[in-house]
Amino acid sequence: MKLKLTIILVVFTLGFIRTKAQQPLFKQFSTEQGLPCSEIYAIFQDSKGFIWTGSNFGVSRFDGYTFKNFDLQDGLPEMTIFDITEDSKGRIWFIGFNNKISYYENGTIKVFPFNRAIQHLTLGHRICIKNSFYVDANDNVYVSFRYFGLIKITPKGFVTRIDKKHDNIASIIEVDRQLLIAQHSGIFNKLDFRTSLFKTSIVNKLLVPALNRSIIAIKATDNKSIFVACDKYLIRVFNDGHYETRVMTSPIIWLSKDNNHSLWVCSLNSGAVAIDENDFQGPIKYSYLNKESVSSIIQDREGGYWFSTLENGIFYLSSHFTSSIGIKNGLANENIACIESSNDLIFAGTGGGYLSIVKDTSITNILTVSKQPAEITCLLYDNDLKQLYLSVSAEQFIYKDNRLTPLINFSHEQNKPFIGKILVTKVMTKASKTTMWIGTTSGFALIDLIKRDIIYYSNEATKIGFRVTAIYVYPDGSLLIGSSDGLWHFKDKKLKKATDIFPEVNDRIICIAGSKSGDIIAVATKGSGVFIKAKGSVIHLSRKEGLLTNSQLSLYLNSNELWMGSNQGVSSIKIKSLKPFRYNLNNYTKDDGLISNQVFDLTSYKNKILAATNKGISIIDNDNFKLFKGNIPLFFTRTRLMMKDTILPNNCSLPNSLNSLSFNYVAITYQSLAKIQYQYRLLGLDDKWITTKNTEVIFPFLPANNYELQVRTINDIGFPSSVVISKKFTIMRPYWQTLWFNFLLLIFLFGIGYNMYRKRIKRIELENLTKQEINQYRQQALSKQMNPHFLFNSLNSIQYYIVKNDKVSSSRYLSKFATLMRMILNNSQHQAISLNEELSALKLYLELEAMRFKEHFEYTIEIDPVIDQVSTFIPPFIIQPFIENSIWHGLMNREEKGLLQIKLTYKENSISCIVEDNGVGRKKSQEIQENSQLERTSRGIAITETRLKLFDVKKTTANPIIYTDLCDENSEAIGTRVEIIIPIVI
Repeated sequence: MKLKLTIILVVFTLGFIRTKAQQPLFKQFSTEQGLPCSEIYAIFQDSKGFIWTGSNFGVSRFDGYTFKNFDLQDGLPEMTIFDITEDSKGRIWFIGFNNKISYYENGTIKVFPFNRAIQHLTLGHRICIKNSFYVDANDNVYVSFRYFGLIKITPKGFVTRIDKKHDNIASIIEVDRQLLIAQHSGIFNKLDFRTSLFKTSIVNKLLVPALNRSIIAIKATDNKSIFVACDKYLIRVFNDGHYETRVMTSPIIWLSKDNNHSLWVCSLNSGAVAIDENDFQGPIKYSYLNKESVSSIIQDREGGYWFSTLENGIFYLSSHFTSSIGIKNGLANENIACIESSNDLIFAGTGGGYLSIVKDTSITNILTVSKQPAEITCLLYDNDLKQLYLSVSAEQFIYKDNRLTPLINFSHEQNKPFIGKILVTKVMTKASKTTMWIGTTSGFALIDLIKRDIIYYSNEATKIGFRVTAIYVYPDGSLLIGSSDGLWHFKDKKLKKATDIFPEVNDRIICIAGSKSGDIIAVATKGSGVFIKAKGSVIHLSRKEGLLTNSQLSLYLNSNELWMGSNQGVSSIKIKSLKPFRYNLNNYTKDDGLISNQVFDLTSYKNKILAATNKGISIIDNDNFKLFKGNIPLFFTRTRLMMKDTILPNNCSLPNSLNSLSFNYVAITYQSLAKIQYQYRLLGLDDKWITTKNTEVIFPFLPANNYELQVRTINDIGFPSSVVISKKFTIMRPYWQTLWFNFLLLIFLFGIGYNMYRKRIKRIELENLTKQEINQYRQQALSKQMNPHFLFNSLNSIQYYIVKNDKVSSSRYLSKFATLMRMILNNSQHQAISLNEELSALKLYLELEAMRFKEHFEYTIEIDPVIDQVSTFIPPFIIQPFIENSIWHGLMNREEKGLLQIKLTYKENSISCIVEDNGVGRKKSQEIQENSQLERTSRGIAITETRLKLFDVKKTTANPIIYTDLCDENSEAIGTRVEIIIPIVI
């Protein structure tokens, strides 16, 4: 143990690698991301921001989310597309193999109508020269073909050749500031310039080897020269006629320039290089994708670069000013827990206990301890003593002159009591030129860096033990300590809670950063954001203010700019003033070039910010890196009506049956795609903005109204864009809610109401008339029941009994007669009487008639048991006329004793009354009546029939009285049966 503590540890150097230590982070798109193939000939960004690619398998359009691929079924006349451009009218033109041209307009691909004329003129020359296609404002089309020259096609289809054929001359012609190439063969030694800058020719023997190579020409930014690519030669021709040449490594297949005065040159199998326009012969600024054949390059409106290749699809670079160092560059482990720098070195503490040292283009990896698992938890470079301090697991070391030495010399007597007590170190910070504070999982300690002794240990002095995660040293030497138990203030060897410094901070502290003067102190918490104390005021920053997260893993104060690392990326605030506190906030993620969003530590190196991530080291050139701050284009890309694609014009009206809509929209951004959020609202339904990351919104079953859908974007710090797109439409009211329908409905209802009113009046009149007729016929029925014959005969019968001095019979007859008269009078007062009352009157009448005719007939009354005689009401005086008719016209004309049968049965809402006699029959009775000198007319039957029809309001019975003549086998009359359908009065 003593040997281990006293010797100088030898560094275990695992590797010394010389490489290009930094490389930009490209995002690659291939068939796995949706491209139809990996052989891409052209890439282009249109005026709306969409990225178009031409390949061996058609055309693709990229919106940042997905590729939409177009082929023959979508209207392309040719699958192999060599070049893409846009005209002044927004049409996207595709130049394909076999001289087949097409364009995209209003969502569809249209074939150029004069392709056959072009093919006829060019006689089989099938390949166009890139960057040599142009459509002017009058729809004249210019296109150049290899070994044929430049042609012009008018809107009416006239095809003409622009230049004369010269086999040894290649011409550069300007049309509306567009340089076009006229090349007639693969062998030439003369370049002829006919442009607005100058008209000249150059002859050079270097041009002769340019066999079978196309020329590419572009203007310089200053418009004072033209760059020409020919074979592997790059030529700059000036307006005074002189030129200079630069030789590239292999034949040039692309030439373009960006907005930063860089000239991009792509050579076959040699990647892409950038040359400063103003230093044509100077060093290469950038060199990317060295083994790829880059077919074209564009710089998008956000400043990002797109590289199409002939082998591996598309590569996207968001910025030159972010790069990375990973395992491919020589790091022993990509998981970087902490990072530190000196004037010329970068130190990275990695997983497995490796210390990686980066110097220029070389990386040295050192295994600090052999015992695994091991992890370097913190690093600190000492500019005073020119040495590095590092903590590896529970051990602390000094690295200097390629050697590791224990930070604490535990062989010294005063340090021995602390053996095993100084645990994992989480933070190191200088206290003075020769002392340093360290924070561990058990407290904090002051170390003498010269003697390597422990001067102070909190656990021994304060008897308070806690996990220290951050230490800030004030100018007066006191400490602000961050721990798992919040903030502490250590001053004059006294430890207390720092509630007087940061009253609102009670959370777990992750890290602290501050200026040497103490004007700015930043505290990062776990879950509550960052608190900044500036000029006595405490400012709170969180996700609400635009931070990527409320939990930061690291803080680094670089002059007036505070950098924050988290598991969502890097945030920075550039402080503009302390009082009032004003700042600019920026967020950086993988979309901006970070190798990973998991950032553990931050530091600076040569005006660049270094970020330690779980995938290596990310480097941000803070002086040159600029995030895109312009408005992001936003478009509606798709509209669906009742789940079917449709084109929905603005301010259109839709029938109420088509009231379910969905809208797709997209913000064209490639640098901030992962950060972008959308807000939408549907005015007419709700005026509140709804935030989402979805690019589709669905509105099912909208009620009738006028609507306006508004969509906008929100940037990464939560501010909405000023660009708002909208779509207005109207869901029409259903016809039953329209004014004309309501008007017609009102008229219709009024007509119905009036008709009902008229019917009601007529019904009332009819009811009144019916009541009058009923009363009239009831009076007639009463008068018929009290007809003179009956009264006279009844009185004669009474007289007969009196004369015979038959007091009993006369009294009984008189009593029954009086009772019958009273019942008739009582019943006549009612429109309906109970069946029981009607039968009582009938029985009295039958008894009187039987007595008067000296028992000349018998009678029976049979009542259906289902009939409730008390609660069943019928019109009065209905049955009696038929009984009287049977007695007088049937039974009285019979010599033998007769039989009268009365039978009542229940039918639906009525009673069937059958009066049957065994008299002489209706025919015989009629004959007797005709031969009789005694006139006995009876209108009771007719009156009763009329009354029955009046009571049958629903007209359920066509004939309420049915007569049946009864006959024997010889057809001789043996009686009459009468069925009366009597309605039940409710």
